[in-house]
Amino acid sequence: MHPPASVLLALVLAGCDDGEPPDGGDEDGDGWTVEEHDCDDQNPDIHPEAEEVVDDGIDQDCDGYDACYRDDDHDGYGTTETLTSSDGACTSYGESAVSTDCDDERPAVYPGAEEVVADGIDQDCDGNDTDADGDGHAWKEVGGDDCDDGNPDVHPGAEEVCGNGVDDDCYEGDKECPVSMDEADATFWGAEDAMAGYWVAPAGDFDGDGHLDVAISSPQDADSGGKIHVMTGPFSGEYSLDDAAIAFRGEYPTYAWAGRAMDG
Repeated sequence: MHPPASVLLALVLAGCDDGEPPDGGDEDGDGWTVEEHDCDDQNPDIHPEAEEVVDDGIDQDCDGYDACYRDDDHDGYGTTETLTSSDGACTSYGESAVSTDCDDERPAVYPGAEEVVADGIDQDCDGNDTDADGDGHAWKEVGGDDCDDGNPDVHPGAEEVCGNGVDDDCYEGDKECPVSMDEADATFWGAEDAMAGYWVAPAGDFDGDGHLDVAISSPQDADSGGKIHVMTGPFSGEYSLDDAAIAFRGEYPTYAWAGRAMDG
C-alpha cells in the first residue's frame, strides 16, 4: 500500500526545512563554520586560514588581531616581516604600516632619508649610494655626471632655463636668454645676400675711446671673399656695415669666406 502523494510531498518538504544553512552551517561557503572558528561567516575571505592583510582593520585569519610590519629600529618604516597588533592601528612602538625599510637596524636609513653620497650606506633606500637627489644621475665628484646632486631638477638632459643662474643641464653653465629685436640697443644692416651677422664677436676697445667695439662678419660679401666689419661704439640706433671704421676683406676668388668663425 502506497501513501498518498500529498503525504510524500509533505515529507520531502519537511526533510529540506531543518532550519540550518547548507554545507553544515557554512553560510559564506568558505569551508569553515562558526563552530570551526570562522569569525565572520558572512564573508568568504575571512576564516582561520585566510591571509592576513596588514593595517586594514580586519581580522582576516580570525586570530583576534590585525597585522602590522615589524619596525625594529623605530624609524616608522618596517620590513616585510609581520607581527600581530591588538589595536590594529600599526602606530605602536615597533609597528609600521609600510614595509619599505632597506635596513631595519639603522634608524637613519629609510625611504626619503637624506643620502650621504659615497659613504657605503644607502640612506634613502633607492638602491644606490652615489645619487643623493634621486634624479638617476650620480654626482660628478664620485664619477657621475650630475653637477648638483642636491637638486633633482639639475642633471644632464634637463631642460635648460635661460637666465635663472642655474646650469640646469650641466652643460656650459647657465644660458643667456635671447634678446628680442625690439629690445636691441642697436641694429646693424649689411649688404643683400652677404650673410651679414653670420658671426659677431667683441672687438675690445679698438679705437681707444673707452667704449666696447664689435666685429661683424659678412662671409658672402665681396664675391664670397667675405668681410669682417669693425664697428666702434658706443651704439644706439641703426648702422650700416658699410660705415665700419675698418673692414677686413677675404682673398678673392679663392672663396675665403672671411668671418665664418671669429673669436673676440
